[in-house]
Amino acid sequence: SVLVSVVKDALNLVVVVLFTFVTILMFSIISKQIREKQKDIGVMRSLGANRTDILKIFLLNDLFFIICSFVLAFIIYIIGCLLINKLLCNNLGTDLVLLTINPISILFMLIICVIVIILSSLKPILKYTKIPPIDVIRNLD
Repeated sequence: SVLVSVVKDALNLVVVVLFTFVTILMFSIISKQIREKQKDIGVMRSLGANRTDILKIFLLNDLFFIICSFVLAFIIYIIGCLLINKLLCNNLGTDLVLLTINPISILFMLIICVIVIILSSLKPILKYTKIPPIDVIRNLD
């Protein structure tokens, strides 16, 4: 009751902190990857590719990040729920199930992964597609 409430609040805080950290990390990794490929964007633009084409190419490339981050988050979620429930049962001497594996949470993780990937790709790609291709190739942003 009181212990359960405290544990749930502590776990919610940990989840929020970890979620924030992972979101920032994914955003910076993908943005850096796109910055490193800015010459490729300039070449594609000079060959006639438009923003939509370039965005599709990079989003398909980032599909790998979506799949990896979702699978990793799913595994950690399952193991975390099982481990925390087991630790509480052993320490309290009861069959208390504090955390349950919820399909809505899993769907929420997938949606968040997709949103972070799209947003982190969108900003730098739009930036580089606004600059004339020759300046992007020369790295004059």
